[in-house]
Amino acid sequence: MLLAHFVAGTRLTFSTRTLNLTFIAVGTLLITGPWPYDRGYSVLFSVAFIALLLVLFRSPEDGLIKRALSQPLLVRLGTTSFGIYLIHSAVWWIMAQAARVFARLFPSVLPQAQTIDVLEIPRLATLILLTGVPLIIALAEWSYRRFEKPIYDLRWKSPAALLPQNPTARKPTIEE
Repeated sequence: MLLAHFVAGTRLTFSTRTLNLTFIAVGTLLITGPWPYDRGYSVLFSVAFIALLLVLFRSPEDGLIKRALSQPLLVRLGTTSFGIYLIHSAVWWIMAQAARVFARLFPSVLPQAQTIDVLEIPRLATLILLTGVPLIIALAEWSYRRFEKPIYDLRWKSPAALLPQNPTARKPTIEE
Protein backbone atom coordinates (compact mmCIF):
# COMPACT_ATOMS: atom_id res chain seq x y z
CA MET A 1 0.00 0.00 0.00
CA LEU A 2 2.79 2.45 0.91
CA LEU A 3 4.68 1.62 -2.27
CA ALA A 4 1.55 2.03 -4.44
CA HIS A 5 0.93 5.53 -3.08
CA PHE A 6 4.60 6.40 -3.45
CA VAL A 7 4.75 5.21 -7.08
CA ALA A 8 1.44 6.88 -7.98
CA GLY A 9 2.72 10.15 -6.56
CA THR A 10 -0.31 10.67 -4.35
CA ARG A 11 0.19 12.14 -0.93
CA LEU A 12 -0.37 9.53 1.75
CA THR A 13 -1.00 11.13 5.11
CA PHE A 14 -0.47 9.54 8.48
CA SER A 15 -1.45 10.80 11.85
CA THR A 16 1.37 12.09 14.01
CA ARG A 17 0.71 9.32 16.52
CA THR A 18 1.06 6.65 13.81
CA LEU A 19 4.29 8.17 12.58
CA ASN A 20 5.75 8.39 16.07
CA LEU A 21 4.78 4.81 16.89
CA THR A 22 6.28 3.61 13.60
CA PHE A 23 9.48 5.50 14.32
CA ILE A 24 9.68 4.01 17.83
CA ALA A 25 8.92 0.49 16.59
CA VAL A 26 11.50 0.59 13.80
CA GLY A 27 14.08 2.20 16.09
CA THR A 28 13.47 -0.46 18.74
CA LEU A 29 13.82 -3.20 16.12
CA LEU A 30 17.08 -1.72 14.87
CA ILE A 31 18.55 -1.23 18.34
CA THR A 32 17.45 -4.42 20.09
CA GLY A 33 17.06 -6.76 17.15
CA PRO A 34 19.74 -9.03 15.74
CA TRP A 35 22.61 -7.49 13.84
CA PRO A 36 21.73 -7.14 10.18
CA TYR A 37 24.36 -9.58 8.94
CA ASP A 38 23.31 -12.51 11.14
CA ARG A 39 21.09 -15.36 9.94
CA GLY A 40 19.61 -13.55 6.94
CA TYR A 41 18.20 -10.60 8.85
CA SER A 42 19.75 -8.13 6.41
CA VAL A 43 16.59 -8.20 4.30
CA LEU A 44 14.46 -7.43 7.35
CA PHE A 45 16.84 -4.63 8.30
CA SER A 46 16.66 -3.15 4.79
CA VAL A 47 12.86 -3.29 4.65
CA ALA A 48 12.58 -1.71 8.10
CA PHE A 49 15.00 1.06 7.12
CA ILE A 50 13.13 1.79 3.87
CA ALA A 51 9.84 1.89 5.79
CA LEU A 52 11.38 4.33 8.25
CA LEU A 53 12.59 6.56 5.41
CA LEU A 54 9.16 6.52 3.74
CA VAL A 55 7.52 7.49 7.01
CA LEU A 56 10.02 10.32 7.52
CA PHE A 57 9.56 11.65 3.98
CA ARG A 58 5.78 11.50 4.14
CA SER A 59 5.36 12.78 7.68
CA PRO A 60 3.88 16.23 8.31
CA GLU A 61 6.30 19.14 8.55
CA ASP A 62 5.37 19.93 12.14
CA GLY A 63 5.55 16.33 13.38
CA LEU A 64 7.51 15.32 16.45
CA ILE A 65 10.07 13.35 14.45
CA LYS A 66 10.93 16.18 12.06
CA ARG A 67 11.05 18.68 14.91
CA ALA A 68 13.40 16.40 16.86
CA LEU A 69 15.64 15.85 13.84
CA SER A 70 15.66 19.60 13.09
CA GLN A 71 17.44 20.51 16.32
CA PRO A 72 20.49 22.67 15.57
CA LEU A 73 22.94 20.25 17.20
CA LEU A 74 21.66 17.31 15.13
CA VAL A 75 21.65 19.39 11.95
CA ARG A 76 25.26 20.43 12.57
CA LEU A 77 26.21 16.82 13.31
CA GLY A 78 24.64 15.85 10.00
CA THR A 79 26.53 18.62 8.24
CA THR A 80 29.86 17.31 9.53
CA SER A 81 28.96 13.62 9.29
CA PHE A 82 31.14 13.05 6.22
CA GLY A 83 34.16 14.34 8.13
CA ILE A 84 33.23 12.16 11.10
CA TYR A 85 33.07 9.16 8.79
CA LEU A 86 36.48 9.93 7.28
CA ILE A 87 38.26 10.77 10.53
CA HIS A 88 36.85 8.33 13.09
CA SER A 89 38.82 5.26 12.07
CA ALA A 90 42.18 7.03 12.15
CA VAL A 91 41.47 8.63 15.53
CA TRP A 92 40.39 5.31 17.11
CA TRP A 93 43.44 3.55 15.71
CA ILE A 94 45.87 6.24 16.93
CA MET A 95 44.28 6.30 20.39
CA ALA A 96 44.36 2.50 20.69
CA GLN A 97 48.00 2.35 19.62
CA ALA A 98 48.90 5.14 22.05
CA ALA A 99 47.21 3.23 24.88
CA ARG A 100 49.11 0.06 23.96
CA VAL A 101 52.44 1.92 23.87
CA PHE A 102 51.63 3.54 27.23
CA ALA A 103 50.85 0.13 28.73
CA ARG A 104 54.20 -1.27 27.53
CA LEU A 105 56.23 1.73 28.69
CA PHE A 106 54.57 1.87 32.12
CA PRO A 107 53.57 -1.70 33.08
CA SER A 108 53.18 -0.77 36.74
CA VAL A 109 50.34 1.65 35.92
CA LEU A 110 48.33 -0.95 33.98
CA PRO A 111 49.43 -4.39 35.24
CA GLN A 112 46.40 -6.16 33.72
CA ALA A 113 47.49 -4.96 30.26
CA GLN A 114 50.27 -7.57 30.36
CA THR A 115 47.70 -10.37 30.01
CA ILE A 116 44.86 -8.76 28.02
CA ASP A 117 44.53 -6.06 25.38
CA VAL A 118 44.32 -2.55 26.78
CA LEU A 119 40.98 -1.99 25.07
CA GLU A 120 39.49 -4.77 27.22
CA ILE A 121 40.19 -2.77 30.38
CA PRO A 122 36.83 -1.07 31.05
CA ARG A 123 38.12 2.17 32.57
CA LEU A 124 40.71 2.70 29.87
CA ALA A 125 38.22 1.90 27.11
CA THR A 126 35.77 4.37 28.65
CA LEU A 127 38.49 7.01 28.85
CA ILE A 128 39.37 6.47 25.20
CA LEU A 129 35.70 6.71 24.26
CA LEU A 130 35.05 9.87 26.28
CA THR A 131 38.09 11.63 24.82
CA GLY A 132 37.80 10.17 21.32
CA VAL A 133 34.23 11.19 20.49
CA PRO A 134 34.73 14.93 21.19
CA LEU A 135 38.08 14.79 19.40
CA ILE A 136 36.50 13.21 16.33
CA ILE A 137 33.67 15.76 16.29
CA ALA A 138 36.13 18.65 16.72
CA LEU A 139 38.37 17.38 13.92
CA ALA A 140 35.35 16.85 11.66
CA GLU A 141 34.17 20.40 12.36
CA TRP A 142 37.65 21.74 11.57
CA SER A 143 37.75 19.68 8.38
CA TYR A 144 34.34 21.00 7.36
CA ARG A 145 35.32 24.64 7.91
CA ARG A 146 38.80 24.31 6.39
CA PHE A 147 38.14 22.04 3.38
CA GLU A 148 34.52 21.07 2.70
CA LYS A 149 32.83 24.48 3.00
CA PRO A 150 35.37 26.38 0.82
CA ILE A 151 35.13 23.70 -1.86
CA TYR A 152 31.34 23.71 -1.62
CA ASP A 153 31.28 27.49 -1.94
CA LEU A 154 33.32 27.28 -5.17
CA ARG A 155 30.42 25.51 -6.86
CA TRP A 156 28.41 28.70 -7.00
CA LYS A 157 31.12 30.90 -8.53
CA SER A 158 31.56 31.30 -12.25
CA PRO A 159 34.78 29.87 -13.70
CA ALA A 160 35.97 33.39 -14.59
CA ALA A 161 35.72 34.42 -10.94
CA LEU A 162 38.16 31.66 -10.02
CA LEU A 163 40.90 32.95 -12.32
CA PRO A 164 43.50 35.30 -10.82
CA GLN A 165 42.76 38.92 -11.58
CA ASN A 166 45.47 41.20 -13.03
CA PRO A 167 44.64 44.74 -11.91
CA THR A 168 47.19 46.33 -14.28
CA ALA A 169 45.86 44.66 -17.41
CA ARG A 170 44.17 47.00 -19.88
CA LYS A 171 40.59 46.10 -20.68
CA PRO A 172 39.67 46.16 -24.37
CA THR A 173 37.25 48.85 -25.46
CA ILE A 174 34.43 48.56 -27.95
CA GLU A 175 36.25 50.62 -30.59
CA GLU A 176 39.14 48.16 -30.85
